[in-house]
Amino acid sequence: MGLLSRYISTSTLKIPELHEEAIARGARLLQPGDLDSEEGHQVYADPAGHPFCIGWGHPSREALAAFVANRLNAENR
Repeated sequence: MGLLSRYISTSTLKIPELHEEAIARGARLLQPGDLDSEEGHQVYADPAGHPFCIGWGHPSREALAAFVANRLNAENR
């Protein structure tokens, strides 16, 4: 199992380092994220075209509740 098809702990590597390693192994960045934010993610495709994400941080309870409420409101329209 290669780097692009397994979980990578971000506790020991910085997000820019993970990004560079993924690109070096043939990944293609599909959706960039704000690397300076406390939480977020970037979407990549592995060499075979399968999408995967590198994420960091954890949303607060408030942010998670707002996200769920927005999704529910959008579905009920």
